[in-house]
Amino acid sequence: MISTKSLALILLLLIPGILYGNNLENSRRAMLTGILNERKIPFEVRPLFTEYGGFGSSIHVFLPASPNGEEKKPGTFILAVPLSFTGDDQRNFPYAFEAALSLIDKILGEPLRTDILVVFLGDEWSALGPNAEDPHLGLADLYSRLEVPEDTAMVYLDMYGEVTELVIHHGARRELAPLNLLRPLGRLCDSRSIPYSLGIGSNELYKLGLADGPSVLEFVLPREIPALYLTGPGSGEKRITALDTLLFEYAASLDIGTENPDYHYLLFQFAGKIFFIPEYTTVILFFAVSALLFLALLIYSVVFRYRLAIQWKVFLKRSWILVLFYLLLILSLKGAALMFQLLTGSAGRMEDFAPPAALFYGTTAVQILFGAALFILISPAGDLIYVPRRANFYGSASVILVSLEILLAVFFDITFIPIFLWAFVFTFLAACIKRPPLIWLCSFLAFFLGLSILLTIVREENRRLGSLILSGNTAIILYIALISLPFFTTIKRGSLLRAGAAKNRNPRRFIPLKVFKYMIPGISFLAFTALILGICTFHFTRYPIRQTTERTINDTAGGTNYLEMEVKDRILLERRTLTITLEAPVPPLLFSLYLEVAAADEIPVIYSAPMPSRYIEDSNSPNRNSIEFILGEGPPNPFTTEIVLPLDFTGFLRAEALCPEPAGEEGQFRIIHRYPIGIEHYPIDLLP
Repeated sequence: MISTKSLALILLLLIPGILYGNNLENSRRAMLTGILNERKIPFEVRPLFTEYGGFGSSIHVFLPASPNGEEKKPGTFILAVPLSFTGDDQRNFPYAFEAALSLIDKILGEPLRTDILVVFLGDEWSALGPNAEDPHLGLADLYSRLEVPEDTAMVYLDMYGEVTELVIHHGARRELAPLNLLRPLGRLCDSRSIPYSLGIGSNELYKLGLADGPSVLEFVLPREIPALYLTGPGSGEKRITALDTLLFEYAASLDIGTENPDYHYLLFQFAGKIFFIPEYTTVILFFAVSALLFLALLIYSVVFRYRLAIQWKVFLKRSWILVLFYLLLILSLKGAALMFQLLTGSAGRMEDFAPPAALFYGTTAVQILFGAALFILISPAGDLIYVPRRANFYGSASVILVSLEILLAVFFDITFIPIFLWAFVFTFLAACIKRPPLIWLCSFLAFFLGLSILLTIVREENRRLGSLILSGNTAIILYIALISLPFFTTIKRGSLLRAGAAKNRNPRRFIPLKVFKYMIPGISFLAFTALILGICTFHFTRYPIRQTTERTINDTAGGTNYLEMEVKDRILLERRTLTITLEAPVPPLLFSLYLEVAAADEIPVIYSAPMPSRYIEDSNSPNRNSIEFILGEGPPNPFTTEIVLPLDFTGFLRAEALCPEPAGEEGQFRIIHRYPIGIEHYPIDLLP
């Protein structure tokens, strides 16, 4: 895709970055600007320092629509490519760059009817990991230039090397990309025989907040920017080629800015194919299936009307038993979570551990089984309450519970319905059948069909739901108990029918032996699950997250000069201009700069600064009543800036440098230097 002349230019632009220590993004930015200049493609470089404190810049290439006599399509298609990638070894020219540059060439040769914006985003990666405040400064800058975010469609291409399969992420926590953005890409992949899959193939998990999307989508989707995140595995023989052609055809096929975008669509996967079912089709199917089920229920009620009348009378009088079982199930699941927390000593802090995926999901499953074992052991206490036709009561209760769950699903979102419809079908069959083995089979099918959507979480190693279960999150416990209760009541129906048949065969039975018979299996199952949970927890706690160690060096009083801080003071009229130069002993990860007043009851005031700032008034913060100048990661070393203060300001400038430990050592060290402003002499006890 790149000519020999372009490659030579890339090498020439790389050499200065290597010799003079420019960081990776600066080198790649120089490559791209050189290639764009060579091809005479207009572009805009957008520095991120003034608005966001970032030391990088983004490159924006705008390609206006050229309808050639046809009607121009509304909206703007955005192809976003970061300057740093997942799995980046910093050695090769990124594949996403090749695809984006080739797409630009295609559009220049064959203009589209839609405006195109290709952006190469700076400051999209953080060396601080979870501690980073906002790792997407380039996206934040892109968002600031969009007048109507809804009238755009964005594809974020995170591909350092060629991929063997296209993995499409289309959701974030409680957010989804619209159907008019996802379906055309799936159809194009099918027509071009490009293998693809969805990061998480269940919209329900996103909408319930049980799964996280990539951090990019967590940023843009809540801001109403329709977006997809494309990545893929690099291992395999057959690589995807002509990605630029796919993106070109995709941009040409999109209808951006649809008046009523569909966020309630359904995904259905069968035989390796992904089917995208729009909301109106889901509603039609729901009413059709509901009509069939209602007809079946009507026929059943006519044929067995006398039996049904008795069952309803019993159910209405004893329905409070279901509330009792629901509370017992909640207590059992909460008890299992408490057991896990006691064994780990983590007090619900799942972020303290990072076990392998198999161990993590295995421990989650065992904890749920332990909760089920607790419920199985204590639920027979409900048998002390007299209920006529007990087996029929539990069968009717199962059907009614699932029906209520369907109504709740309709109330929240139409896409939840298919899961509960399947559960209703098998639960209804279990309520009609009188053979215990078939009842148990239907109950397990209903339960596991509803549980099958969670397999996508396991496949993608998304740990949010597992962390909520292990930590005993109350909302998740209530949800699991609600969807599990029909399963247990159906199992109860089969057990009662089996016990009734055995009683008819053996009418004489010694009661203590009966109690012993029913208690021993429950106690054994509880002991077994407790043992497995203990073993899993023991291995679980052997994978604590290694917190980054950080030592602090106070460079103010000792004169160690670890952090060189030079401040030049210029006074003009009623203003004091400070030119500040910071230089750390090694290239720092981050510089921090604070302005503090000498008097505790005064609020610091600044007139101007080239970077953003914020006032800290949180009483729990160690930087309370100070102004923080917001600086991004990867600053130049030395770093020079200036701020303008009132002439009568008295206080301190506090600079901090967060640096990595020398090679061969783990951790970081923070150097603190405090410089007096407007104070000629200050006592040592004013130092931090």
